[in-house]
Amino acid sequence: MGSDFNNLSVVDKAEALFGYLEEFSKIRMKVVRNIGEYASDCIDLESLPTNNGWIEVRFCDSANNDGPVLSVAKPEFKTCPQPPDEIVPWIANGWESYKNQIGFKFPPEELAEANGEAPQDLFMSDPARAQLLEEWGGERDKWVTYQTKASEASGLYERLFKMKEKLKSDPDKLEVVAASMNVRLSEDKRVDHPVFTRNMKIELDAEKGIISVEDVDSSTLIQKDLLSQSQNLTMSKISEAEQRLDEEEVHPLDRDAIAREAKLLVNQLSPKSRYFDRADAARDHEAEIDVRPGFYLIFRQRPDGTAGAIDRIVKTIDETQRVPAFLNGLLGEFAHGETSLVLEDFSDKSTVSRRLAEANGEDDEILLAKPANRAQLEIAKRIEQDDAVLVQGPPGTGKTHTIANLMGSFLAQGKRVLVTSYTSKALTVLADKMPPELRSLCVSSLASDGKDARDSVEAIVSHLGEHSISELNESVQELSCQREEILADLAKARKSAFVEREAENKQFELGNETLTPHDAAQFVAKNKEELGDIIPGQVELSARLDIPLVEELYQSNGIASAEDEAEATRLQGVDWMTLFPKPDVYAQELEKYNQASSLAGELIRRHGWELCDDGGAVEVGSAVLPVLDDGSEAFGTVGNLVKHGVLNESWQREVAARSLRGEGEITIWHRLCDGVQSLEQQASSYRSKWFPRQVALGGNNDYQQLRTIVSGYKEYLGKTGLRKLLSSVKSLPEGVMINGTQAATPEDCDAILDYIELVEERRVCATQWDALMGTIGVSCFAELDSSEPEHVAFRYIEGIKAALTWKTECVDALFDALDSNGIPHEVFFGCSTMISEKEVVAKTSQALETDLADYLKLCAVLKRLGAIKTWSEDVLKKIEDASAKRCETAVVLSDYIVQFRPVGDFGGAVDSELGLVQTYRDQYNRLQWLCEIRAAVKCRHEQLNQLSRIAPEWAQAIREREGAHGATSVPQGIEQAWKYKQCQAIVEYANSANSSNPHKEISELGKRYRNITAKLAGKMAWLKIHRDLESNTELTVALNGWKQTVARIGKGTGKNASRHRSEARALMAKCQGAVPAWIMPIGQALDSFNPANNLFDIVIIDEASQADMTALAIAYLAKKVIVVGDDKQVSPLSVGAKESTVDGLAASYIEGKGIPNAHLYRARYSLYEIAQQGFSPIMLTEHFRCVPDIIGFSNGLSYGGKIKALRDADAGGLMPALVPFRVESGMRSGKAKINQQEAKAAVAIIRACLEQPEYENKTFGVLSLLGEEQSDLIRNELLKEMDPAEFEKHEIICGNAAGFQGDERDVMILSMVDSNDSEVPLRLMGAGPDDAYKKRYNVAASRAKDQMWLVYSLDPARDLKNGDLRRQLIEYMLDPHSLDAQIEEAQEKAESDFELQVCTELSKRGYQYEQQKEVGSYRIDIVVQSDRRNVAIECDGDRWHSTEGQIIADMERQTILERVGWDFIRIRGSEFYRDRDATMDRVVAELASYGIEPGYQVSEGACETSELLERVLDAVRDSFNDEVNEDTIKFTTARDSSIAAALQEEDQPYESNAPLVGGNAKDVCTDKKKRTGANEQRERASEQGRQAIEQLEQVTVDESYEGNPLFALKKRGYQIYKAGQPGTFWILGDLSARSSIKDICATLDYDCDYRSEGADVTEGRSGWLLYPKGTRVNISLESRSKTDNVPGMNNRGDALLVTLESLHIPFVDMRDKQGSLWVIDHPVFRQYRDTLERNYHVKFRYSEQGSKSTSFQSAWYMATGEPGHTVTPTICSARHDSATGGGPICVSYVSANIVTSSLSYGAYDSDSCMRAAADRMRRIISIEAPIEKQRLFNDVRASFGIERSGVNINATNQSVLEHVEHAMTKFNGHEYIWTNAQEPGKCRFFRPNDGATNRSIEQFAKEELIAAVLYCMGSKGGTFTIDDIVSRTAKALGFSRKGSTVVKTIKAAVSAAESAGLIRWLDGGRYRSEY
Repeated sequence: MGSDFNNLSVVDKAEALFGYLEEFSKIRMKVVRNIGEYASDCIDLESLPTNNGWIEVRFCDSANNDGPVLSVAKPEFKTCPQPPDEIVPWIANGWESYKNQIGFKFPPEELAEANGEAPQDLFMSDPARAQLLEEWGGERDKWVTYQTKASEASGLYERLFKMKEKLKSDPDKLEVVAASMNVRLSEDKRVDHPVFTRNMKIELDAEKGIISVEDVDSSTLIQKDLLSQSQNLTMSKISEAEQRLDEEEVHPLDRDAIAREAKLLVNQLSPKSRYFDRADAARDHEAEIDVRPGFYLIFRQRPDGTAGAIDRIVKTIDETQRVPAFLNGLLGEFAHGETSLVLEDFSDKSTVSRRLAEANGEDDEILLAKPANRAQLEIAKRIEQDDAVLVQGPPGTGKTHTIANLMGSFLAQGKRVLVTSYTSKALTVLADKMPPELRSLCVSSLASDGKDARDSVEAIVSHLGEHSISELNESVQELSCQREEILADLAKARKSAFVEREAENKQFELGNETLTPHDAAQFVAKNKEELGDIIPGQVELSARLDIPLVEELYQSNGIASAEDEAEATRLQGVDWMTLFPKPDVYAQELEKYNQASSLAGELIRRHGWELCDDGGAVEVGSAVLPVLDDGSEAFGTVGNLVKHGVLNESWQREVAARSLRGEGEITIWHRLCDGVQSLEQQASSYRSKWFPRQVALGGNNDYQQLRTIVSGYKEYLGKTGLRKLLSSVKSLPEGVMINGTQAATPEDCDAILDYIELVEERRVCATQWDALMGTIGVSCFAELDSSEPEHVAFRYIEGIKAALTWKTECVDALFDALDSNGIPHEVFFGCSTMISEKEVVAKTSQALETDLADYLKLCAVLKRLGAIKTWSEDVLKKIEDASAKRCETAVVLSDYIVQFRPVGDFGGAVDSELGLVQTYRDQYNRLQWLCEIRAAVKCRHEQLNQLSRIAPEWAQAIREREGAHGATSVPQGIEQAWKYKQCQAIVEYANSANSSNPHKEISELGKRYRNITAKLAGKMAWLKIHRDLESNTELTVALNGWKQTVARIGKGTGKNASRHRSEARALMAKCQGAVPAWIMPIGQALDSFNPANNLFDIVIIDEASQADMTALAIAYLAKKVIVVGDDKQVSPLSVGAKESTVDGLAASYIEGKGIPNAHLYRARYSLYEIAQQGFSPIMLTEHFRCVPDIIGFSNGLSYGGKIKALRDADAGGLMPALVPFRVESGMRSGKAKINQQEAKAAVAIIRACLEQPEYENKTFGVLSLLGEEQSDLIRNELLKEMDPAEFEKHEIICGNAAGFQGDERDVMILSMVDSNDSEVPLRLMGAGPDDAYKKRYNVAASRAKDQMWLVYSLDPARDLKNGDLRRQLIEYMLDPHSLDAQIEEAQEKAESDFELQVCTELSKRGYQYEQQKEVGSYRIDIVVQSDRRNVAIECDGDRWHSTEGQIIADMERQTILERVGWDFIRIRGSEFYRDRDATMDRVVAELASYGIEPGYQVSEGACETSELLERVLDAVRDSFNDEVNEDTIKFTTARDSSIAAALQEEDQPYESNAPLVGGNAKDVCTDKKKRTGANEQRERASEQGRQAIEQLEQVTVDESYEGNPLFALKKRGYQIYKAGQPGTFWILGDLSARSSIKDICATLDYDCDYRSEGADVTEGRSGWLLYPKGTRVNISLESRSKTDNVPGMNNRGDALLVTLESLHIPFVDMRDKQGSLWVIDHPVFRQYRDTLERNYHVKFRYSEQGSKSTSFQSAWYMATGEPGHTVTPTICSARHDSATGGGPICVSYVSANIVTSSLSYGAYDSDSCMRAAADRMRRIISIEAPIEKQRLFNDVRASFGIERSGVNINATNQSVLEHVEHAMTKFNGHEYIWTNAQEPGKCRFFRPNDGATNRSIEQFAKEELIAAVLYCMGSKGGTFTIDDIVSRTAKALGFSRKGSTVVKTIKAAVSAAESAGLIRWLDGGRYRSEY
């Protein structure tokens, strides 16, 4: 079965899937059956009052059909008339309310006379009083009537207004309809509901205060879903009835017409029907359906028509068997052989122009008419290739802009496009974003009046009449050509810009420096006078000057005379010294010549030979013999034969002679050789076998007998017992021994037997030897050796054999060799055949040894002489070949070589002593000297040529010895002069590359490109429409018919108007086919387009992540689909369908059918997630909505930092962008998702904002992070306090994340709702199921454009766990830049001196600017400001943008910023320094072209960004009471033990520094009250209030509390303290409050002074001293503690606070006031923060705005650790008594950890390096101070990779230190560096060695050592010896061993402490601490 399902066709799968979606849609539908279910959302029009002037109902009867159906004016309420004074005492309370009757009471004075009478009776007894009552009562009755009607109108007004606001929040789910004619069904008694409905709209006229319900252009519909509840009705008649309603334009509120239609309808539906003309008619139980009058306005959920649309799709699939390609992929049917588009790799390999064009969305084929980016281009390219494209669009990344751009491209291609979305919010502005040329081709059906469709059709009809195809075609051709030209020009300009940027940023290696044109221009400008004239002419760019070469050049000016240089010049080109042999070689060759010549003469004379053929032959006798080459093979062969043919021994010659007798003789000798060899082998085997046995035979010579005896004895030794006794042989003969003893073993016997055999063989061999060798003079065999004669005999064997073969192998072979080489052997061997063998051998041997041997010697000598001759000839030949010109010395040397005598004349010798050799040597040395001169000259010329290549004019000056260039020394400063010339060349290079201004050209071309592209797209789109209509006559007729029909309608009042309107609507349905682009929500699109005959080329689905799986239906209308969404945002909610029911449907329809990932087709999965199955998304990353701080949370939470914010940080004008607002009293109401206090705070914030002019035109949104109840509550509260006109003006919307998705507001207020009412943190809110919570927070935090407020009631550190989304959001709001703390904070704004100088020039010219301006994710060097616009100035060349990739990236950055509206002016460093004035003139001209003139002043409001927030917060405090009531205090006390402990503290007496003024007594003593319980607060409040008033009376004249001007300050939230001088007082605040304080002074006629440390009464907090004008007040007289300069005091005995105080770090401890510990941002605290967090187990977080406690100074708050809890340290195991918390402390050493970077940009003393060294030195000092100076220098030096310090390095570091702010102390000959903020005299800490950081004792500052001494002496009571102090201190400092230096240094510290009075020396040699 499963296999069959898997083989289902794609059509079957599609039918199954859409069948499932249809059923799912049905079960999700909710049908309202009874009118009563709407409750307050239903208005019964007939029940509204008819006599209320503010309410007007207008039914759409034929006689009264103009104007709104219902209009309600907002009434003005009046106050009740005042009763006369005479009767006031008699009137009971409550008369002021119109709902109450007048009551009576007895006045106090009349009680005695009452006597039981009723008050009214006694009152009426007085006629005058009765008359007064009657008159006043009449007036009051009129007021009651007025007020009652006003209340009715006001209630209805508010109902309609709330409906309108809900519609605005969710227009796709909600609607307002006019409904009429109630039907009832007999089958379902619940049904009692209007059957006719028509869409309406609610309009608000804010100026007039009138809200109305008006008609829209829509049809009257019949509620089919209601009637379908019955099975008995004829439903087929409904379509006929709806058509009739449409044709006759029957309105549901046309009472007569709709009654007729209702009666006709029920009669058609059932024969058992009834019509009643009364609304209260009773049910007819016989009727299946009845209808009766009823007319309503209903506010309801919009009916979902998805099921019907899907049903039509299923039918279409069945009929057409068509399944779109996109659905094919989702259904598991993939096309084969298709390839996806391969997009370009945007790497550095791409061309510059192409990359920048892609970054700007420019393409030859794709027409993106609006500013575009790479992602948009990629989408357009990919959809050309693929069936679908998935686009991920994070919040604010320009999805609407992208879609509009893509639509323009698609329309230009003639495609039909549908843009749809789950909601209409994303589509509302899409049509407006279309290029104007294409706007009329897009129909946005969001409005229900159909105006867009009519306008589009009318535009098409008009265009058809006004333009022709030929005209459009010609325009397209012309615009295409223009566009191509612009693209080509853009490419060229961008390439030029790249070359320009590359040139300006190019790095040039100059010596050990790397310079840019910017650096070069600076150097030229600075050194022109000093260095400009040293080197003449121009030099080659980047050429490296060889200083030694230049020095040699100048030295060569005097190295040789002109004659020598001329001689040497003629020797050029020849290496003479290699041609002539050296004198020693010459002498050796001459010596060899003489020796060889003498030997040759002697040999020739000895034998009488003669030479012939010039030494090539020898005449021997009558024969002429060739001279053999002694290196030839023949010579070697003859020589070897001669050598081996000589028989040196006489016995050998005898053997050779005997061998001449024949073979028989030779055989005998060979037999002897074989015998000797065999015997030698046998003897050797015997020795190896029996060693070390030595056998002796004695005198036994009978070896045969002896062998028998030994064998028998061997048998005897092997027997045993009787057999042994019976043996015949029992011993060996006498003398037979082995190793001197009797044989004892059979083996011994074997040895004897083998020896006998050996002896026998020797005897045989001796016989042969003696017979042969003994006869020729060789010893007999026995005499050769007494023990082993065979071994000696064996040595003769080789000689015997050589003699035996002498004749054949030597003599005969020699004869053959001689003969074969032309030497007849008879010449040397002429023996007679009649002589004896001995004579033959003798004569032959003599010829070999003498004649033939000398002949061979002569051959060798002749060859040596020939070689010498050849050598001399070769030398001469080389000299001749190499030298066309020769000097005299070379000629003489050549002649001496020629003097070698030719071969053939022997006997004399060439003189080798005084004559030729000495002369040769002299001439050779002369030539060598000339060659040396020649080398110098050659070197000079080569160097001149070399220099000429890089500096031709300079080389010519040296060659001609002009002026200073003819000297023998180099001019002074030549290196700097060369650098100057190189810098000149660099500047010229940059200027030549920057001859044009391509950047402005690019900007202008870009604008032209967009303009031309938009026009071209429009023309192409219209051309396609004209061509399509030309071929579609039916559609053209329909268009013309519609136009004529509309004209006939006229004003719509004629008798045929209704019929014409119906005809026009029918024609419009046909005309829609001519409209190429439609914009509408998914539901409307499914209702509007029949799937059978509507197929779009491309359907773009926006916000697909909000659409559920039923939205797949829209894909059936598409050939190709673009799905735009974001799976990181809110997904659809599963509402209206149980999961089990859906699972059952899935099992029935789609599971097991071969549909991939069938489990994803569930309610909770979005269309985007379903599309992700087969498509990878293209992500949009450029963010345009929010300022960077706002989008930062979502960027980090959901997108991994990939989003690039492009808005300026202060573009919205509201600073700060993030405002966290904690509601201390906030409490969630049980399980309800509301928080009343947060709601009030949100309302107060909006009201406060709207009071400020900065929010005048801002829109607002309120978003609840927990459901819709809170947003509904806030909406209701806002409506109570705001005028609807203002509400409407600021487009205020209240909702949840799902409702806000796709929407945005300028200002968002987020309400967290949650609070904590338990003793433990709240349950962790993680990402949630399917990341639902994470998505919600992502959407919520990305709706605000300019400012986002977070209203919350939680303490993130106490109430929320780590990882909780709520905590993450709160902490981000408190410190959005927490990650930036890792970056160095001391960076100067100006990144370079160049930038600083440009700013100086701008200032001189009167321009206002801002440096290092952050624009989203980018930064601009300088932004010049004006009231109209800002222009960016970029300073090129002073930063490292030198690689191709960096330059392209920077150009892409400019391209992107230009696309979002920035204009750029670029200033090159080389240009600026070359001609500063001309450069600035150019900049001024360009600024003027942009409309920026000097003189503009930035308003103070724009700069004082915190002042706006202060104003808003002041206004919030005025209207929002965040006081915690008694119950809350008790609850919080029970929850938090630390607060409970604080509340139990003893009452403290009132102190004089309590605040003087507050709103009430509670405000006056706020600081004191929060330290006590609730009851103590109430008891102390009134007392302290009276004290405060008394103190106030001493300051000002007490007229009345309200009249006292100081009381007016309570609304500003300032704390006021009495000062020490009469008539003066302190107001807390820092410098940010300057303007507010000045305003106060102006109001009071006071003056003021500021002091950052305040006074004692302000506890050291910053404050302003106010005093009356004209009085003399000295702020220095205000007492302040000299030792306490921090705003917080350690009254808690807290070790953490002890540490902060010891480090002089200011803090404010609010933990005992349910607050936090705040540490004022301070460099020292940043240095030690990590250590403090680690050692005290706490965590600090940064807040730029700080808090009220810190006077809104930037500060760090303690985020972890129990509030109010004393923190115990763990540093070095130190324990501090809280009572003595002020003692010295031990802290860890914190290293700066400077990253090592090699010195790659110059010498250590270069400017760039020194600047870098200064930066690193500042960082080290700020973190590690106090630090010993040399250690500081070493750390800085090591950070550049330099291993050792030298004098120069230290001198440079000293110079750098002089430019770095610091303080210094000295001790023991060492210097110690401190920060200026530190006070060495108050140092109370020390930092021991801990392994990670080890310092020598000399590297501890004296102050640290003293702190360590005091620490050790204070940790144990008593007195100490000096040795004890030294031991303890050394150990505390981390020194395990005490060396002499350690002891000496600590003793010096003890002495210093004693001198300072910190310790005291006692009698007995002991010390005691006095600290």
